[in-house]
Amino acid sequence: MRTLFTVLGALALLLPFSCKPSNASSSESPRDVLIYGRGKDSISLDPAAASDGESTKVMDNVYETLVDFSEDPARPAELIPCLATSWEEGKDRLQWTFYLRKGVRFHDGTPFDAQAAKFSLDRLISGGEWGPQTAPYRGNFVDVKEIQAQGSHTLVIRLRRPSVVLLRNLAMFCASIVSPTAVKKEGRQFGDHPVGTGPYRLQSWKKDVRVTLTRNEDWWGDFRPKLRTIVFLQVRDWPSRRVQLEAGELHMVDNVVFQDIQNLNQAKGVEVQVKDGMNVCYLTLNNEKPPFDHPLVRKAVAMAMDRARIVSRGYFDFARPARDLIPPTIPGHSEDVAPPEDLDGAKSLLHKAGFKPGTSVELRVMNNPRPYLMEPDKVAELLRDQLAKIGFVVRIKKLDWASYLRGLQEGEHQMALIGWTTDNGDPDNFYGPLLSGDLVGGTNYSRMRNAQFDALLREARGISDPKARVQAYAKIQDILRKECPLVPLVYTKIASAYRSDVKGFVRHPIKIRLARVYRE
Repeated sequence: MRTLFTVLGALALLLPFSCKPSNASSSESPRDVLIYGRGKDSISLDPAAASDGESTKVMDNVYETLVDFSEDPARPAELIPCLATSWEEGKDRLQWTFYLRKGVRFHDGTPFDAQAAKFSLDRLISGGEWGPQTAPYRGNFVDVKEIQAQGSHTLVIRLRRPSVVLLRNLAMFCASIVSPTAVKKEGRQFGDHPVGTGPYRLQSWKKDVRVTLTRNEDWWGDFRPKLRTIVFLQVRDWPSRRVQLEAGELHMVDNVVFQDIQNLNQAKGVEVQVKDGMNVCYLTLNNEKPPFDHPLVRKAVAMAMDRARIVSRGYFDFARPARDLIPPTIPGHSEDVAPPEDLDGAKSLLHKAGFKPGTSVELRVMNNPRPYLMEPDKVAELLRDQLAKIGFVVRIKKLDWASYLRGLQEGEHQMALIGWTTDNGDPDNFYGPLLSGDLVGGTNYSRMRNAQFDALLREARGISDPKARVQAYAKIQDILRKECPLVPLVYTKIASAYRSDVKGFVRHPIKIRLARVYRE
């Protein structure tokens, strides 16, 4: 009953704006309102501090970046202007100049200008009120030497070394431009009171229930969003979300459980979009904790993986096996970074490492689905069974999403199921956040520290020739073959379902954009 009351509560908030007659059913809501069902609440709406998908899907509609990704489904990773109308690279490749859009204001009325852009990016790199350890994406900007505001609408970024990924990093949600006025007012609570320049603004946030956005009537864009209100409603379990979608109480859901896609396609009044994702699900191994502080043990775990079984049993064939962090749609992908399945070979490596059969280890898993892990329990059980074949006794520990992430960042785990969806469509956005030594305590959950890896990663960021850059990543992959800090498992498809009266939605592999969505 709690779920039903939650939906009714979300609708009750909208009643003052509704022209529906008083005897309208609970499944009805104004046509300019969209109720988006999801399994988990956001953690923070501060782009400098957040790293989880439930937060970014809200922030994608509240904030904007200097550079953005194209909305054209045929070219989703192409860069286009946003808060910067144009930009140019200096001849020495160590300076970028951005010419900013004029006449833009933040939701609180603060003018957007070069000082605001500088404030936002400086804060991202430094960690702002929280310090550098809380800025999960600061590693993407280690090449930035200095940011200067030149006049009111010109921003200059100076680099320590050339970077071919700077523009892509500036299109990521973490580089969203925030209101300096609001940050100075709210301090550490800014993530609860976000203020950007985007097409929607925060109306209210009741934690673990709903986030309500309302249209920004002063948005600078060349069209007016048709939805007046968007409610991100937490409905924890998938069966409830599915039932409420079919009943029309929810208008859109993501993280669709793959085994239900066929049934949803046949449901009256429901449509489903399934697309290839730019993501990876992997098993992170804590390189600082026994027994995974030994590279032979880590490699043995990788050799125990039956990826074909994981794809069929855990993903109902809506995925493909992965042996590299980089998905096949991104340059630099390799098919053989992780070793193939070989149980006898795995046992031999464990013997060399002095591993004792029957050793108990803990496998952590989140209690809610992710785009790369729709069935956390099922996949965890598959891994448990596979590792039992080489002598591990695996204890599965389920945690809520916030506690799960915090434990990974603090290194509490031995091993854990986790994944990554690219923020910019570049190979650097996989190897950098997930394995850079600078991000131990952040998104480097494997806690690998390898100076040679970090140096090669920095070198690859500055290579502009595509073929030479792929060769640079091949050197990085050689280190990963030796160290095996984590175990790539699968690349998954992504699925969204929505009512047939919802129009204008195109699932983007990087961002969840709702400004062009409307209901007929």
